[in-house]
Amino acid sequence: MASMWNRTHARVFRKRLILAAGLIVVVAVAYAAKQSADQAKPTTSGGEAQGQPAFAGWWKLNKDESDDPGEKLRSAVQDRDRNGPMSRPGGMGGGGGGMGGKAWKSRTKAHQ
Repeated sequence: MASMWNRTHARVFRKRLILAAGLIVVVAVAYAAKQSADQAKPTTSGGEAQGQPAFAGWWKLNKDESDDPGEKLRSAVQDRDRNGPMSRPGGMGGGGGGMGGKAWKSRTKAHQ
């Protein structure tokens, strides 16, 4: 009885082992096929598909259409001199919160 039990378990074990090995082979082949398909696709930038230009390839500087770095620096220095070193054009923006009303009056009375 024990030998029949062992043979049955051995058969089931072999079937499961073969099934697992086959599954591993199928997954590996599918993964390799996907990798080779991805490599075979023409390479385009992601932006080109969305209507944006592709920036790959050789570039040549067009000095007529380029910014003049010296002029940019002079403009930045003039803006800084006109507006102050840490300010923004148009002022500093909105004021902060702070204390007001009854709380402010009670604090000032306590310190007087």
